[in-house]
Amino acid sequence: MYISPTFQDWETILTPSFYYSTLKPTWYINDHEITTHSGAFELVTDVLLPGAEKSVQKQVTVAFLRETHAGIERLVLKTVGEHGSYWFTVGWYLSFEGNYPPPAPNNDRLPPPWLLFEEQFVSIAGYTIDGNEPYRRYQHCVAHHQAIFNKIWYPKNTPIGPSPHQQIRHFEEVMRDVKYVAEGKLSLAQLRKRYR
Repeated sequence: MYISPTFQDWETILTPSFYYSTLKPTWYINDHEITTHSGAFELVTDVLLPGAEKSVQKQVTVAFLRETHAGIERLVLKTVGEHGSYWFTVGWYLSFEGNYPPPAPNNDRLPPPWLLFEEQFVSIAGYTIDGNEPYRRYQHCVAHHQAIFNKIWYPKNTPIGPSPHQQIRHFEEVMRDVKYVAEGKLSLAQLRKRYR
């Protein structure tokens, strides 16, 4: 079986649901304040690379641009596919300085008067995997078995990683548990509970 990755650069645009310029809106990426109009952050995070079984700590670059569109400041993020697949958080903070009573802190990152107004997890899929005919047949087999498992309450939202190694390992674990149900070592209710 032969697989090959196709890398994808992404542009993500984040627009806050509320904008009022006198509240000094401020963006943060993974708790790093964005203090300039444009630039890039070097983040060290868990990254899944093509063909890897596990994530590794790696430095990735996230470029940013603060721009105003229809009177609202939004954040444009650009990522590089060759860096792999990973995620990070973007926080939108507002300052309520001078308000009485002062706002209570709702996070441990910034003291009042700054409050975290919105936070979003940004997931970057830096690549897709494709391969030769045996790989495509394997993918078809996995999809077929997932459909069968769905009929016995196999949850649709159980995460299966993008790595073929992770998919095979997860498939083997589920098959082992289905075998236990058939042998009477595990009830169907226990199987459903395990994969919820």
